[in-house]
Amino acid sequence: VMGLAQSVITPFSTSIISDLFPPASKGAAFAIFNLGTYISFSLSLSLGLYIYDSYGWQAGYILFGVVGLLFAFVFPFLRLMIPKNSTNDTPLVYKQVDIIEDPEVSVKNPIINDRISSS
Repeated sequence: VMGLAQSVITPFSTSIISDLFPPASKGAAFAIFNLGTYISFSLSLSLGLYIYDSYGWQAGYILFGVVGLLFAFVFPFLRLMIPKNSTNDTPLVYKQVDIIEDPEVSVKNPIINDRISSS
């Protein structure tokens, strides 16, 4: 179930990060986002094993259930923190380009340039 949920959440998360952060800091934002997966895995495993050994398996369910409920109550309000004017206000316009027929397109690979000019 977690893998299925993560496969849906990751594309949406990367889209939101791309909208909220300017190009200069997108790399750091993606790094922090992806680091959360590894930190949460190591902390939950370590903390879960400690709680299981010290207090029994029921305490682990209660603790992680409370944390999950807290996130469930806080999560809907996170969208209020998103600024009204995102960093990417201008929509991206893509142009279909044929690199063989369009002389304005420059290909920086000399092997490809030779093949294009010889055809």
